[in-house]
Amino acid sequence: MATTDHDYDRARSELHLIAELILAGSQHRESDTVRLTASNGQISTTKEPAISLDVAGLHFRGETVALQGSVADLAQAASVQAIRPDVVYHDAVPGDAATLLTATPEAIAEVLRVYTIGAEAMAAFSQEVAVLWPEHFDLAIRVDEVNYGISPGDGYSPKPYAYVGPNSVGEDPFWNAPFGAVHLIDLADPAASADTLAFLRRGQALVASEQPTG
Repeated sequence: MATTDHDYDRARSELHLIAELILAGSQHRESDTVRLTASNGQISTTKEPAISLDVAGLHFRGETVALQGSVADLAQAASVQAIRPDVVYHDAVPGDAATLLTATPEAIAEVLRVYTIGAEAMAAFSQEVAVLWPEHFDLAIRVDEVNYGISPGDGYSPKPYAYVGPNSVGEDPFWNAPFGAVHLIDLADPAASADTLAFLRRGQALVASEQPTG
């Protein structure tokens, strides 16, 4: 990564909070869903209201508001609210509307690049529409009872990674995580999307080969 780990972690945390409180929160109140999407350097709602987020700032009703001040300041400047969606999460998203936004544009761009890499890989992997879930901030799909996704980092790994999460796994060393398998994403690698796609396909093939027959 071009930025420090600290800068990256801060950007990831701040974007996660904005996505949950402003994008998912606004969308849940108006359209009763928390499903977001992410690709091409941008995080967006999937239903009304149409709100998006990128390095330039928060975009709403033709206006762009820079990512500065607190989350509450950002929401107020964009004429929206910063309130958690009224849903039950297993893991609470850290922070609140008073959290100050101090991440650098470079670090924000790196977090968003994770989703660009992941979206490209998953679009080639499956016709399922990838969803960015505000709870864990992962971009994911579920195919044949198996979870496939991309995380910019979390409590399991501070580094961005792709994952394959079947209901059960065999003895193959591919399964290197408690929930299945992970593949760290190198943001500096121009082949990162292709490598991620190969990882997802490897996991899918392995799951299929491990299924009982007869």
